[in-house]
Amino acid sequence: MEFMVTASADIGTNGRLVVPKKIREEMGIKEGDTLFFEVVSDAEFIVRVVKGEDEFLQVIRSPPEGRAMDPGKLKEELWG
Repeated sequence: MEFMVTASADIGTNGRLVVPKKIREEMGIKEGDTLFFEVVSDAEFIVRVVKGEDEFLQVIRSPPEGRAMDPGKLKEELWG
């Protein structure tokens, strides 16, 4: 599926990026969706939309009670 909507966005305070409304509407991006950014080159990246919150991210953000995650260990397991 190709989108023909064109828009631009500026990086705001604290490095935040606001996705323009017409892009959100065209792609059906809603609150709670997750955007993944994949770097293609120095000046290009791909954005992938996961509808709703990804199960993996839910566990990281809110681990089950008594199952707190050590960020260092998680980093090592994912990228070690």
